[in-house]
Amino acid sequence: MKLQQVRILGKPVHLVDMEQAVSYLRSQTSAGHKEFVLAMNPEKIMKAREDDQLSRIIEKKATLLIADGVGVVLAGKVRGLPPIPRVTGVGLFEELTAAAAEDGSSIFLYGAAEHVVERAAEVLKERYPQLTIAGIQHGYEKDEELVVSRIQEARPDYLFVALGSPAQEKWISRNLKRLPVKLAMGVGGTFDVLAGNVKRAPQWAQKWGVEWLYRFVKQPSRAKRMLNLPKFMWLVLFTRGNN
Repeated sequence: MKLQQVRILGKPVHLVDMEQAVSYLRSQTSAGHKEFVLAMNPEKIMKAREDDQLSRIIEKKATLLIADGVGVVLAGKVRGLPPIPRVTGVGLFEELTAAAAEDGSSIFLYGAAEHVVERAAEVLKERYPQLTIAGIQHGYEKDEELVVSRIQEARPDYLFVALGSPAQEKWISRNLKRLPVKLAMGVGGTFDVLAGNVKRAPQWAQKWGVEWLYRFVKQPSRAKRMLNLPKFMWLVLFTRGNN
Protein backbone atom coordinates (compact mmCIF):
# COMPACT_ATOMS: atom_id res chain seq x y z
CA MET A 1 0.00 0.00 0.00
CA LYS A 2 1.49 3.33 -1.10
CA LEU A 3 0.97 6.17 1.32
CA GLN A 4 0.55 9.72 0.05
CA GLN A 5 2.70 12.29 1.80
CA VAL A 6 3.30 16.02 1.93
CA ARG A 7 6.25 17.99 3.27
CA ILE A 8 6.17 20.58 6.03
CA LEU A 9 9.37 22.62 6.29
CA GLY A 10 11.14 19.87 4.39
CA LYS A 11 9.92 16.98 6.53
CA PRO A 12 7.44 14.32 5.34
CA VAL A 13 4.02 13.65 6.86
CA HIS A 14 1.64 10.97 5.62
CA LEU A 15 -1.94 11.78 4.70
CA VAL A 16 -3.80 9.19 6.75
CA ASP A 17 -6.62 9.50 9.24
CA MET A 18 -6.93 7.27 12.31
CA GLU A 19 -8.95 4.55 10.60
CA GLN A 20 -6.56 4.44 7.64
CA ALA A 21 -3.50 4.38 9.91
CA VAL A 22 -4.79 1.42 11.91
CA SER A 23 -5.90 -0.44 8.78
CA TYR A 24 -2.54 0.17 7.11
CA LEU A 25 -0.57 -1.04 10.10
CA ARG A 26 -2.68 -4.16 10.61
CA SER A 27 -2.37 -4.98 6.92
CA GLN A 28 1.38 -4.38 6.80
CA THR A 29 2.18 -6.35 9.93
CA SER A 30 -0.06 -9.23 8.82
CA ALA A 31 1.91 -9.32 5.58
CA GLY A 32 5.18 -9.66 7.50
CA HIS A 33 6.40 -6.08 7.22
CA LYS A 34 8.10 -4.42 10.19
CA GLU A 35 6.58 -1.00 10.87
CA PHE A 36 8.13 2.01 12.63
CA VAL A 37 5.52 4.63 13.54
CA LEU A 38 6.67 8.17 14.26
CA ALA A 39 4.43 11.02 15.45
CA MET A 40 5.20 14.34 13.77
CA ASN A 41 4.52 17.63 15.53
CA PRO A 42 6.02 21.14 15.26
CA GLU A 43 8.52 20.46 18.03
CA LYS A 44 9.83 17.34 16.28
CA ILE A 45 10.03 19.05 12.90
CA MET A 46 11.97 21.94 14.42
CA LYS A 47 14.30 19.52 16.21
CA ALA A 48 14.90 17.56 13.01
CA ARG A 49 16.03 20.73 11.26
CA GLU A 50 19.07 20.84 13.55
CA ASP A 51 19.47 17.15 14.44
CA ASP A 52 20.74 15.24 11.41
CA GLN A 53 20.28 11.86 13.07
CA LEU A 54 16.61 12.52 13.81
CA SER A 55 16.15 13.87 10.29
CA ARG A 56 17.59 10.65 8.79
CA ILE A 57 15.30 8.56 10.97
CA ILE A 58 12.29 10.51 9.73
CA GLU A 59 13.38 10.28 6.11
CA LYS A 60 14.83 6.78 5.95
CA LYS A 61 13.69 4.64 8.87
CA ALA A 62 10.12 5.50 9.84
CA THR A 63 7.43 3.80 7.76
CA LEU A 64 4.41 5.78 8.98
CA LEU A 65 4.58 9.46 9.91
CA ILE A 66 1.37 10.64 11.54
CA ALA A 67 0.43 14.30 12.03
CA ASP A 68 0.27 14.36 15.81
CA GLY A 69 0.26 18.12 16.29
CA VAL A 70 -2.47 20.57 15.29
CA GLY A 71 0.34 22.89 14.18
CA VAL A 72 1.20 20.45 11.41
CA VAL A 73 -2.42 20.43 10.25
CA LEU A 74 -2.57 24.24 10.27
CA ALA A 75 0.76 24.47 8.44
CA GLY A 76 -0.67 22.36 5.65
CA LYS A 77 -3.64 24.70 5.32
CA VAL A 78 -1.39 27.78 5.25
CA ARG A 79 0.78 26.22 2.56
CA GLY A 80 -2.23 25.19 0.47
CA LEU A 81 -1.45 21.49 0.75
CA PRO A 82 -3.98 18.66 0.62
CA PRO A 83 -5.80 18.30 3.96
CA ILE A 84 -3.63 16.66 6.61
CA PRO A 85 -5.70 14.52 9.01
CA ARG A 86 -4.64 14.73 12.63
CA VAL A 87 -3.79 11.41 14.27
CA THR A 88 -2.64 11.81 17.86
CA GLY A 89 0.04 9.48 19.17
CA VAL A 90 -1.94 8.60 22.29
CA GLY A 91 -5.05 7.99 20.18
CA LEU A 92 -3.20 5.67 17.80
CA PHE A 93 -1.66 3.83 20.75
CA GLU A 94 -5.14 3.22 22.16
CA GLU A 95 -6.46 2.00 18.81
CA LEU A 96 -3.50 -0.33 18.26
CA THR A 97 -3.84 -1.73 21.77
CA ALA A 98 -7.51 -2.46 21.11
CA ALA A 99 -6.58 -4.07 17.78
CA ALA A 100 -3.93 -6.20 19.50
CA ALA A 101 -6.49 -7.44 22.00
CA GLU A 102 -8.88 -8.26 19.16
CA ASP A 103 -6.27 -9.93 16.95
CA GLY A 104 -4.53 -11.87 19.70
CA SER A 105 -1.33 -9.89 19.22
CA SER A 106 0.98 -9.25 22.15
CA ILE A 107 2.50 -5.96 23.29
CA PHE A 108 5.55 -4.82 25.25
CA LEU A 109 5.72 -1.55 27.17
CA TYR A 110 9.14 0.04 27.58
CA GLY A 111 9.82 3.35 29.28
CA ALA A 112 8.74 5.73 32.06
CA ALA A 113 9.28 5.10 35.77
CA GLU A 114 8.82 1.59 37.13
CA HIS A 115 5.60 2.32 39.02
CA VAL A 116 4.22 4.18 35.99
CA VAL A 117 4.76 1.41 33.43
CA GLU A 118 3.46 -1.16 35.93
CA ARG A 119 0.28 0.83 36.48
CA ALA A 120 -0.11 1.44 32.74
CA ALA A 121 0.01 -2.31 32.15
CA GLU A 122 -2.59 -2.87 34.88
CA VAL A 123 -4.93 -0.29 33.32
CA LEU A 124 -4.61 -1.92 29.90
CA LYS A 125 -5.41 -5.36 31.35
CA GLU A 126 -8.45 -3.91 33.12
CA ARG A 127 -9.56 -2.32 29.87
CA TYR A 128 -8.79 -5.33 27.68
CA PRO A 129 -8.79 -8.55 29.76
CA GLN A 130 -7.90 -10.61 26.67
CA LEU A 131 -4.85 -8.48 25.86
CA THR A 132 -1.50 -10.28 26.05
CA ILE A 133 1.19 -8.10 27.61
CA ALA A 134 4.40 -9.95 26.77
CA GLY A 135 6.45 -7.79 29.11
CA ILE A 136 7.20 -4.40 30.60
CA GLN A 137 10.45 -2.57 31.30
CA HIS A 138 10.96 0.77 33.01
CA GLY A 139 12.94 3.42 31.19
CA TYR A 140 15.68 3.92 33.80
CA GLU A 141 17.61 0.76 32.98
CA LYS A 142 21.04 1.92 31.75
CA ASP A 143 22.04 -1.40 30.16
CA GLU A 144 20.61 -1.17 26.64
CA GLU A 145 21.67 -4.73 25.79
CA LEU A 146 19.73 -6.02 28.78
CA VAL A 147 16.59 -4.22 27.62
CA VAL A 148 17.01 -5.56 24.09
CA SER A 149 17.52 -9.12 25.35
CA ARG A 150 14.36 -8.91 27.46
CA ILE A 151 12.34 -7.80 24.45
CA GLN A 152 13.93 -10.53 22.35
CA GLU A 153 12.95 -13.13 24.95
CA ALA A 154 9.40 -11.78 25.22
CA ARG A 155 8.93 -11.73 21.42
CA PRO A 156 6.05 -9.22 21.40
CA ASP A 157 4.18 -8.24 18.26
CA TYR A 158 3.94 -4.55 19.15
CA LEU A 159 6.56 -2.54 21.03
CA PHE A 160 5.69 0.84 22.56
CA VAL A 161 8.62 2.97 23.72
CA ALA A 162 8.13 5.89 26.12
CA LEU A 163 11.53 7.54 26.52
CA GLY A 164 10.62 11.02 25.34
CA SER A 165 11.52 12.47 21.96
CA PRO A 166 13.92 12.19 20.21
CA ALA A 167 15.47 9.58 22.55
CA GLN A 168 12.71 7.05 21.84
CA GLU A 169 13.00 7.42 18.07
CA LYS A 170 16.78 7.04 18.23
CA TRP A 171 16.48 3.98 20.47
CA ILE A 172 14.03 2.31 18.09
CA SER A 173 16.20 3.17 15.09
CA ARG A 174 19.31 1.64 16.71
CA ASN A 175 17.64 -1.59 17.73
CA LEU A 176 14.68 -2.32 15.47
CA LYS A 177 16.50 -4.71 13.12
CA ARG A 178 17.35 -7.10 15.93
CA LEU A 179 14.01 -6.97 17.70
CA PRO A 180 11.43 -9.69 16.92
CA VAL A 181 8.55 -7.22 16.67
CA LYS A 182 6.12 -6.38 13.91
CA LEU A 183 5.65 -2.78 14.97
CA ALA A 184 7.50 -0.22 17.08
CA MET A 185 6.23 3.19 18.07
CA GLY A 186 7.45 5.98 20.33
CA VAL A 187 4.64 7.07 22.62
CA GLY A 188 6.13 9.88 24.74
CA GLY A 189 4.11 10.47 27.91
CA THR A 190 1.32 8.01 27.09
CA PHE A 191 2.15 5.66 30.00
CA ASP A 192 1.87 8.60 32.41
CA VAL A 193 -1.57 9.37 31.00
CA LEU A 194 -2.65 5.74 31.38
CA ALA A 195 -1.29 5.56 34.92
CA GLY A 196 -3.19 8.71 35.87
CA ASN A 197 -0.05 10.76 36.60
CA VAL A 198 -0.84 13.16 33.79
CA LYS A 199 -4.41 14.03 32.92
CA ARG A 200 -5.17 14.18 29.22
CA ALA A 201 -6.78 17.36 27.94
CA PRO A 202 -10.60 17.40 28.12
CA GLN A 203 -12.63 16.51 25.05
CA TRP A 204 -13.27 20.13 24.08
CA ALA A 205 -9.51 20.82 24.00
CA GLN A 206 -8.90 17.70 21.92
CA LYS A 207 -11.71 18.63 19.54
CA TRP A 208 -10.40 22.16 18.98
CA GLY A 209 -6.79 21.07 18.76
CA VAL A 210 -5.57 23.07 21.76
CA GLU A 211 -4.25 20.21 23.89
CA TRP A 212 -0.87 21.97 23.76
CA LEU A 213 -2.38 25.01 25.51
CA TYR A 214 -4.01 22.84 28.17
CA ARG A 215 -0.69 21.07 28.82
CA PHE A 216 1.09 24.41 29.04
CA VAL A 217 -1.36 25.71 31.67
CA LYS A 218 -1.02 22.48 33.66
CA GLN A 219 2.76 22.22 33.17
CA PRO A 220 4.38 25.68 32.94
CA SER A 221 7.75 23.90 32.89
CA ARG A 222 7.00 23.12 29.23
CA ALA A 223 7.38 26.80 28.33
CA LYS A 224 10.80 26.41 26.73
CA ARG A 225 9.58 23.54 24.57
CA MET A 226 6.45 25.50 23.63
CA LEU A 227 8.61 28.23 22.09
CA ASN A 228 9.08 25.89 19.13
CA LEU A 229 5.46 26.42 18.11
CA PRO A 230 5.67 30.16 17.31
CA LYS A 231 9.07 29.58 15.64
CA PHE A 232 7.52 26.82 13.57
CA MET A 233 4.55 28.94 12.50
CA TRP A 234 6.83 31.88 11.64
CA LEU A 235 8.80 29.66 9.26
CA VAL A 236 5.60 28.24 7.79
CA LEU A 237 4.22 31.73 7.16
CA PHE A 238 7.33 33.49 5.97
CA THR A 239 9.50 30.97 4.15
CA ARG A 240 8.89 29.61 0.70
CA GLY A 241 8.74 26.06 -0.55
CA ASN A 242 9.39 23.09 1.73
CA ASN A 243 12.51 24.47 3.41
